[in-house]
Amino acid sequence: MQFRKNRYIILFFILLSSLVTVSQSYFPFDEQKVDSLMQILPGLTGETRTDALNGLGELYARHYPEKSIGFSEEALQLAQEQSYVRGEALANFNLGTVYHFLGDYARSTGYLYAAHLLFNELDLSIEHGLNDYLLGNNLFTTRTNPEKGLRLVEESIRICDKLGYERLKGLVRMNLSVYWRWDHRYDDALRMNDSARLLFIEKNLGRSIDKGIVVECRGDILRDTGNIRGAINLYLKGITYYDTTRIEDLALKAQACNTLGKDYLNSGKPDSALWFFRKGINIGKSIGNVYNQMINFLALGNYYLTEGKTRPAVACFDSALYYLNIADSSGYYYLNEKYRSYVSYSFELYFPSPVSFKRQNVRRLKISVYKNLISVYRANGEDKKAIELYELKDAMEDSVHIHNMNTQLKEIAARYETEQKDRQIQLLSQENQLREIQVRQSRYVLFGLGGMVILVVIIALLFIRQGRLKSQQQNLLLRQKLFRSQMNPHFIFNSLASIQNTIISDEPAKASKYLARFSKLMRNILDSSVEEFIPLEEEIETIENYLALQKFRFPERFDYHIEIDKDLDTEGILIPPMLIQPFIENCIEHGMKHKKEKGNIRVRINRKGDALVIEVEDDGVGREKAGEMTAKDHKSLATGIIRERIKTINKNRKQKITLNIRDLFDDNHKATGTLVQIRIPLA
Repeated sequence: MQFRKNRYIILFFILLSSLVTVSQSYFPFDEQKVDSLMQILPGLTGETRTDALNGLGELYARHYPEKSIGFSEEALQLAQEQSYVRGEALANFNLGTVYHFLGDYARSTGYLYAAHLLFNELDLSIEHGLNDYLLGNNLFTTRTNPEKGLRLVEESIRICDKLGYERLKGLVRMNLSVYWRWDHRYDDALRMNDSARLLFIEKNLGRSIDKGIVVECRGDILRDTGNIRGAINLYLKGITYYDTTRIEDLALKAQACNTLGKDYLNSGKPDSALWFFRKGINIGKSIGNVYNQMINFLALGNYYLTEGKTRPAVACFDSALYYLNIADSSGYYYLNEKYRSYVSYSFELYFPSPVSFKRQNVRRLKISVYKNLISVYRANGEDKKAIELYELKDAMEDSVHIHNMNTQLKEIAARYETEQKDRQIQLLSQENQLREIQVRQSRYVLFGLGGMVILVVIIALLFIRQGRLKSQQQNLLLRQKLFRSQMNPHFIFNSLASIQNTIISDEPAKASKYLARFSKLMRNILDSSVEEFIPLEEEIETIENYLALQKFRFPERFDYHIEIDKDLDTEGILIPPMLIQPFIENCIEHGMKHKKEKGNIRVRINRKGDALVIEVEDDGVGREKAGEMTAKDHKSLATGIIRERIKTINKNRKQKITLNIRDLFDDNHKATGTLVQIRIPLA
């Protein structure tokens, strides 16, 4: 029981400190937690001791790197001896973190890569997300492998999302926004900034510092794209979010004042610029933050120098140098050692900053101050002071150059380390694949033979089925052509007989007119018999010629009317040929034949919505009576043929053609004719 209790205590401490790495710690070194773990450490063994060592390595990482390395290396050795995967992953993660703080990116990347592989074997955890974030940050910022770095950072977002760490997810998204801005991918930067702003401000999941920074980051993007006015407005809004009771909030507010001052200078408003520079200095003094005092004094000195006010310029440069020397000697940005892990400037909110990075940043600023003072002293004839500063400047430039060279060497080493890890991963993957192939090879032989037999059977069945389908398709096409070419032979012979009688009756003009219609009708029928679809205009011409000839044959039996929507594009709309004529033939041969008085046939063609609607209506005796009075040897096949044609055509269409035939009745339920409606989708 005591063993479990101790382990729970250790895990509790580790959980409390798990967000330190990315958020850059809002708290100073926690001596109470360290003392608690140190008291119980001597009595611990096994995995519980490993957990305690990892907890101490985590707590010491930013504040006392050497101690962190000692605890983490012991934890790593114990975890490997115990085959304790999680303990080994956490130890590698801690070592990768502390070497990052020390600026040794090659070692940092190596440990973080090892942790990454181990975390992949475990269930998702926040440490997994933090490790991928820091590893991705290393690969991106050192340009070792920026593409892979971005993928790892994006993976850390997915892990945070799955585990419900909303605030941490927002911080990493803000980080990505900065990455995209550095690469001048401003649309991506704005999109990612919007995602972080949604979490921090609209959903109110962020702290005051998160809200201020996310708004100012958007301002940085606008400034980079030339919108200084927009950047100023966002910075003015951003500083309203900072909590004035928190040191790190005030530090970032002082830095924002420096940025606003520079923006106002660029906008031609020096009074506002000077106000913000002085405001930044006062805030920095109130919290003992040397970084904000040195950058604001430097900005003030630069302004006075451009205005020719050398005395206040020198005073400001001397003040900047005073604070720069403090930061250079200590490697930290706070006068009070207690607060050295606090956020000092916005960059630190996203990226763990090594002491060496801070010191080199300070030295670059010192070089700038030296150059400005040298120009002032030379202008004033103070050559001795100028020469002294020249020597300091040269020494500082040599130091920065050496550091840059060392950094490049470390980046090369980190790149080599990454490539080695990638090769190891690839080699392990290939070895695993080879083992799997060897294990399954014998099975493949058996499965291959069985599969081959099954494949042969399937191919044979497919060939048989394909042959049947092809035969059915050819049969349907032949039948469709037969349907198109079909025309009642009695009509042809009777039409010719009527024309002949007209000639005999000595009416050559009339005979010539109807003979021309007859020839056009025959030509239309022959032409359309080989086409799948024809223009609506040709179908209309066919039924006009057909009705005219039938009227010529039976002048007293019926009248006809063809109504066509004027807005229809009769040349552009395509329909199946000979779709209307068979129903007109039915009207004449069955509807009108047995009617005593003269009848009427109406053909209407309109567009309704996305469909062409064709209606053939007659006022004949109706289908039932016509069926009773039709001779047994006269059987109309028109309706069946058309239905089969439509069924065949619809096989290849998403939007189906529909046919509807209904009888018409009066109020006494007496048959008054028939209505045929064909609906053809045009879409």
